[in-house]
Amino acid sequence: PIKVSSGGCKLSASAEFIHVGTTYHKRQYAEDTDDLETCNTYSMRRYIDGTTGRRSDAAHHYVYNQAHNANLHIWVGKRVKRVIFQDNRAVGVEFTSDPVSCPDAGQSSSIVRASKLVVVSAGAFGSPAILERSGIGAEAILKRCNIEQLVDLPGVGENYRGLRDHNGIFVPYFAAEGAITMDPLWRGKESVVQENLAQWKTNGKSLIAQNGCDAKIKWRPDDDELKAMGPVFQPRWKEFFQDRPDKAVAIFALSEGSAGSLLRILPPRNYMVACCFTVLPPIYYP
Repeated sequence: PIKVSSGGCKLSASAEFIHVGTTYHKRQYAEDTDDLETCNTYSMRRYIDGTTGRRSDAAHHYVYNQAHNANLHIWVGKRVKRVIFQDNRAVGVEFTSDPVSCPDAGQSSSIVRASKLVVVSAGAFGSPAILERSGIGAEAILKRCNIEQLVDLPGVGENYRGLRDHNGIFVPYFAAEGAITMDPLWRGKESVVQENLAQWKTNGKSLIAQNGCDAKIKWRPDDDELKAMGPVFQPRWKEFFQDRPDKAVAIFALSEGSAGSLLRILPPRNYMVACCFTVLPPIYYP
């Protein structure tokens, strides 16, 4: 049920990005490359319903429309303290109210029991913390926090390098005169916001019905590019990438407008932004 389409509005810069890439970069094009294997292929697709112009995601298609489902309960404003184990099997979760989002709620703990399994999915920071509070982790850390160790797993919570895991470069360029970009919308220009909002509500089209950053390639260097990158990169290439054709070295993409911190730096006008992200594992140069 997840909808994949070209969205409710097409901007020319992304199409030109694809054309230049497939012509001069000598890589192919595919309709959808958002799988776990495809690399070195340009694509320009979006998780947007092409009819309604609304974002299509797991929450809308599998959660928000399940109000009638008696087997699904979502508790917001809760914070997991630990996973409860019995005979080395996860059987439940102890939780309390989140003091930030629910400041007036009591802080007493509650326990919910699992009939089949417990899934820990709390992100790069939250999941290791839950595991350690549950007794899974390095002995020295758990002992320092007076937590009984259930499983000796020293790697929990280690080797996270923060933002360095995904180095990002964003290079803005002036867009051609008359080019349509997301800049007026992202800067909150009221007349543009209202105009596009009205059109979107009418037929699911307009700038609101697309992302502004759609064309991309998950890139792996060819022999010439690999040579140009120099000898410093070779050990990383051989260790992590050479024999794994599904592992991209970087993602090249185009943003049809300036966003984020660039809005505070650049003077108002229309821009295109060349984006490059390195992909795990981190690639460092001395």
